[in-house]
Amino acid sequence: MVTTLDEARGVRVIVPRGSLLGEEAEALRRRLGEALAFEATRVVVDLRPVRYVSARALGLLVAHLLELRRRGGDLKLLGSRPDVRELFDLCGLGVLFDFLAFEHEIPGSFAPAPADPQKRAAAATAAQDVN
Repeated sequence: MVTTLDEARGVRVIVPRGSLLGEEAEALRRRLGEALAFEATRVVVDLRPVRYVSARALGLLVAHLLELRRRGGDLKLLGSRPDVRELFDLCGLGVLFDFLAFEHEIPGSFAPAPADPQKRAAAATAAQDVN
């Protein structure tokens, strides 16, 4: 699993491979946890190389999405295969996530990040009120 940080845009991109089962799902959990530990608020999971997503991996994505939104951030999903996207929709999770079709959509898909800690705290509070 590859993780990159686009420092210019403040976006952490996680790229899992193959099927999100067992070890790969655990690796995804670790990478998402690292993003939270490093206070990343803008995370993209690139699903283009993913063939299958287990229920556990779906749960991980939802849990981290909610935590990032609580912190004033967001988690986006980049390019998924039609059958993977259908799985999200069948589980009723498609409405929770923003699905991006192309990499060039990443920068404009996130709201501007508040610059100072007080603004960040206000954004996090506003996100909590929404949830």
